[in-house]
Amino acid sequence: MDFMKSLRAQNVRVDVIVTSPPYNINKEYGSYKDNKERNDYKKWLFHIAKLSYSILKENGSFFLNIGRTPSDPMLPFEVAYMFKHAGYELQNTIHWIKSISN
Repeated sequence: MDFMKSLRAQNVRVDVIVTSPPYNINKEYGSYKDNKERNDYKKWLFHIAKLSYSILKENGSFFLNIGRTPSDPMLPFEVAYMFKHAGYELQNTIHWIKSISN
């Protein structure tokens, strides 16, 4: 976030952003706590959406890899809706179906 803020302050615009934010599923990340309250997590992602949109060129591309859990399968769609309200336009959706084996 600090890096995006510095780019915006310098009026730098980028062609492409690829990101995979934490999924908020209690995964271990060094100092980041991956267990925000759901609405706080969504507010945080909306802030990322607005900030990233502000540094993306008008004809730029943004790729978001967002996860979900079986208990919250609609979260990625809610996040996509939030990104739309930040200015993004959904072009494609790719579903990565991973099988879990022993």
